Amino acid sequence: MEHLAPYIYATQTKDVLERKVRKLEETNKRLMKLDELRTNLVGFIVHDLKGPITTIMANLDMLNYEPLTPQQFEYVNLATEDVYKMQNMVMNILDVLKLEEGKIMIYREETDIYTLVKREITSLKNVLSRRNIELAFEGSSHICYIDENLIGRVVTNLLRNAIEHSPDGGKIRLNIQYHDSQKETRVSIADQGKGVPDDLKEKIFDKFFQVEGETKQRKTSTGLGLTFCKLVVNAHGGDIWVEDSEDRGARFVFTLPETLKEGIH
Repeated sequence: MEHLAPYIYATQTKDVLERKVRKLEETNKRLMKLDELRTNLVGFIVHDLKGPITTIMANLDMLNYEPLTPQQFEYVNLATEDVYKMQNMVMNILDVLKLEEGKIMIYREETDIYTLVKREITSLKNVLSRRNIELAFEGSSHICYIDENLIGRVVTNLLRNAIEHSPDGGKIRLNIQYHDSQKETRVSIADQGKGVPDDLKEKIFDKFFQVEGETKQRKTSTGLGLTFCKLVVNAHGGDIWVEDSEDRGARFVFTLPETLKEGIH
């Protein structure tokens, strides 16, 4: 019996471990099904939101053709900006789902990154003006082989993020620079907000991430804006990160390589 005891104990322990493993596998399968159900539900809801948002945008645009008082004009502009913001959120959610499933195509073409960024800045001039935020834009023309639409939305997301976390009357610095040694274009957007704590610099790009509590310094509007940026930049073979700026705010930086990495199309 003394000689058999270790073998009996080992057999019992193996049975217990196998039962625990099976239980964990079943729990994991249930969680995966629930996550898939949630993802599909979010996709259906967000897809259905596109119709009403488009209708609201069309009606707001029609109002601008009518004579409006200064106060009415301000109200219409505020509503229009928020609807465009909502549309951007909806597109972020849909495209994040597609990017994660590999169902979104990257249509690359030769694009002047300076002209592209300048165009995205112009689309936000009203909100910048209303918040009295100065945007300092530095850079020069450079041709990149990118998906103009997706990278344009990355720039818009990062600019909206900077505006949201900048104080009224603050300053945002946007810089484009080509690094010949790395053969890549680097775009950076720095604000004068409260910055991002070191322990959150990686997590801030996670899906649905938010900082909770009274001490929160920064959160994304939908939890997907920055996730969208990361997925798109990575799909182009580049990197994206956040660091501290010289104004004690946050600086978001992303790169666009001139030479595509193996496996990137």
